[in-house]
Amino acid sequence: MVVLPLLLISRNVEVTQIGLVLAFSPFAFLVFRLLFASIADFLGVKRFFILNALAGSLCNLIYAFTPGLSGYAVGKIFEGINSASIWAVNRTALKSLSKERDPSVDSARINTIRIFAYSFATLGAGFLLGLISFEGTFLLLAALGVVNLVISFFTREIQFPKGRPSLGQVLSQLDFREKPQVIITSSIVMGIASFGGALLFRLVLPIFMDSVGFTYLEIGLVLTLHWLFRGFSVFSTVKRLPMRENAIIGSVLIFLPLIVFPFASAPVAMILAALFGLGMGSVEVLWEKMIFHATRGSKAVSSDISLVQVAPTLGSIIALAIGGFMIDWFGYPPLFILSAICYVAYLGLGLGLLKATKK
Repeated sequence: MVVLPLLLISRNVEVTQIGLVLAFSPFAFLVFRLLFASIADFLGVKRFFILNALAGSLCNLIYAFTPGLSGYAVGKIFEGINSASIWAVNRTALKSLSKERDPSVDSARINTIRIFAYSFATLGAGFLLGLISFEGTFLLLAALGVVNLVISFFTREIQFPKGRPSLGQVLSQLDFREKPQVIITSSIVMGIASFGGALLFRLVLPIFMDSVGFTYLEIGLVLTLHWLFRGFSVFSTVKRLPMRENAIIGSVLIFLPLIVFPFASAPVAMILAALFGLGMGSVEVLWEKMIFHATRGSKAVSSDISLVQVAPTLGSIIALAIGGFMIDWFGYPPLFILSAICYVAYLGLGLGLLKATKK
């Protein structure tokens, strides 16, 4: 998420072009996630874990050797396939295996593991960029993808008793007109958060920190502290505080640090990133609750979960496609404010939606 924009900036690529290149990933994610999720409801999940590892290695190899922007765009497409293949089925597998009455709790716990892993990966990326090179970092990530590929062959299969799908069956599961209104409404509300998150994490944060002179290691430390404290917050708040209290705490800890961040030095930025992480972690479970709430009682779980994610993915595409232009037009501070407003609006609307549609 952070290495490629830094690479493009180091090669003097215009920020508007960077945003457009990055937008290829969520576009591919949207298309392939819908397809993979619908097929998975018939064929099971294991092959998608394998595809996830394979596509991850390929995208990093492309980043390491590509000579121009078109190659990075192709790499982003494979990155989208990489993400789509795992996110198309991971919550379905969890829902099948979870012993919790509310599977969003287990999902939040698994997200804690993912967040901690991402924090150390971010720190490692910052260290490697300072120690070796962009190309060497991508080659190491490709090698780790091969290890993941081997492991994925030993994952447990989860089959669904539907047999082999016809094209008509696949397409019918992706028809919004046949779905409950709560799926569409939840998707739109989550899209607000996704717009703010994609704008902030995929584009504004790494490019801003580079533009004000943060070293690659400092950038890695800032983001690592965010993800570490975010993971700690998820672990310490899930099932311990009511969602309303979490949302109030989260709103304060998200909004205030983001407003101040553009004016902070590297040491202060690390503190602000940690506070922001605490806020994001305290409301992480809301995202999962909205997904499982919208798809409760579904007979096509993977497909319906993927439909809930349509607006969030469109939000990411739009944010990245126009984000570079917004940086040129408005500068960085207004975009931090915009991201903060998106998060707070999502929290308020999300809680209201859960309350209004609760049975």
